[in-house]
Amino acid sequence: MGIDNHDEMWLKWKSLFLEVCDVPAPFHPKYVPASKSPWITSELKNLMYRRDRLKIKALRTGDPNDWSNFKKFRNEVNNSIKNVKKSYHYKTFETYNGNSRKTWETINEVTRRKSDKAAVNELELNGARITNSTEIAEGFNKSFAEIGPELSKDIEEVDTSFDEFVNQASSCFSFQRVTQLHVFSQLNKVCKRKATGLDSVSARLLRECPDLISESLTLIFNQSIDTGIFPDEWKSARITPLLRKPEAGVILLIIGRCRLCRLWPRFSSILLMISCIII
Repeated sequence: MGIDNHDEMWLKWKSLFLEVCDVPAPFHPKYVPASKSPWITSELKNLMYRRDRLKIKALRTGDPNDWSNFKKFRNEVNNSIKNVKKSYHYKTFETYNGNSRKTWETINEVTRRKSDKAAVNELELNGARITNSTEIAEGFNKSFAEIGPELSKDIEEVDTSFDEFVNQASSCFSFQRVTQLHVFSQLNKVCKRKATGLDSVSARLLRECPDLISESLTLIFNQSIDTGIFPDEWKSARITPLLRKPEAGVILLIIGRCRLCRLWPRFSSILLMISCIII
């Protein structure tokens, strides 16, 4: 690449990769419907399309006959929708017979029952309640960063040193340089359904062209290993606190009941997996 700095190498590679991918596969926003309608079949879609066309024609002409044709066909489509939905839910209940979790999911879908989710706007930390969003984030950072030393305070002091439980090694540990085959193999194992990481590179795109990008990625990975420096962007992660036992409508987070869910760059996990394999 003609660049020795690992951060510059990575940013240049990502810029070129995304620029090339934007030509055949540009980014498009996808709007997810609020409600699922798995019972809609292709035949039903055709009927709904014809219904809509008849309505457009009636609106355009204002002819009473066109309105009559539309209303008659609309009623037929409504009856078809009811019959298809009834048949779909009946088959679903038959399929999940004996599976209580799936059965209740189907019941909630039929009744359109939604879980009560409230925005978290308050955090309890060390007996105090925090409402400012920045202070809530800092509270989580401070708590999880210091949880180790805080827990160690409760451990009783002993005269025994940890060195007595550690066997002396005859060899020195070091990370090994990766090969293009290692990178190619790991790229082929990336799950396409995984969420896009903070590096904005889709897992699906990586699975589509491992043979084209494995060589250049190998150079970046080896540069990081040789210098002992991780690219700055790979050190970042988006951390989301999740309640271990969520309660409906809860708006107060107690920090001791939370676990962390992280979203980090895809390539940092790829390098980690390769390093674990070749050590």
